[in-house]
This record gives sequence, C-alpha cells and structure tokens, in this order.
Amino acid sequence: MDTWRRWCERMLTHPFRYRMTYTKIKRMMNDLAVNACDGIEVVTATSSADEIILVSQWANELGLLASNGSDYHVWPNQRVRMGFLQDLLNFEQAVWRNWTWQNY
Repeated sequence: MDTWRRWCERMLTHPFRYRMTYTKIKRMMNDLAVNACDGIEVVTATSSADEIILVSQWANELGLLASNGSDYHVWPNQRVRMGFLQDLLNFEQAVWRNWTWQNY
C-alpha cells in the first residue's frame, strides 16, 4: 500500500451542491468510483431525507464508502448544529468503519 493511502480517503463532498441533474451526479459518481474515488459524503448539513436515501443507495451500488459531513464553519455562516446531523443509513458503508491506528 502506498504510504499516503494510509492517511487519507478520497471523497466526493456535498454531491447535490453541483448544479447538475441526478442523472449527471450519478454519472459523475460512477466515473469517480472507477477512477480511484473511495467514497461520498452522504449526509451534509443541508441534506433532505430523500437525498440521504438516494446518495446512500448510489454509494452502495457503486461500492463507495459513505461519510456524514464534518463541515463546521465559523460564525455567522454557521449552518451545522454540532451533534445534530442525521446518521448514516448504513453503518457498514462508513468510511471510518475499518480505520485502524496500529500501523501509524
């Protein structure tokens, strides 16, 4: 394994902020999945329940890991209430699920 791979995962963040149709977003996710993207941010501060379900399904279909947003921006632009983000639908997809610290 490359040394840098032990320290990072390549993730597509906030997929619905791109001004594209769902078809184009899924196509982009597929292209990234086959070109070394590890996962996608499934839950963001502004995600609707329907978006979370859809992105979680796409991640599962494409074999991508999932994350929930960790975006915590400074005041007054704060949108995230710490501890109030929705949970991932499928913990088995969580990007951090298989992280180990023994090799670092």
